Amino acid sequence: TGILGVLDDLEKNNFNRFLFRLQNGSEEPRVRATEVEDKSREDIAKLLVSRCTGAGAVPRTITTLRHIGCNEEAQELGESC
Repeated sequence: TGILGVLDDLEKNNFNRFLFRLQNGSEEPRVRATEVEDKSREDIAKLLVSRCTGAGAVPRTITTLRHIGCNEEAQELGESC
């Protein structure tokens, strides 16, 4: 499935919560509001891969999904990568 597939499957409310958590979480690297504002799910997937040095993008996405209560999606991503 990959990062984009999981982001595509998120309901709008959960996607917005995911973006909020990316901006306000304690994980590094930090993501600024201007980097996610009005961005598509594809743009966010690209941002995660570029900012989290590729291999770090999946764990960062899984952690963020778990923080917003999307545990099934986090597990799905973990199993697919």
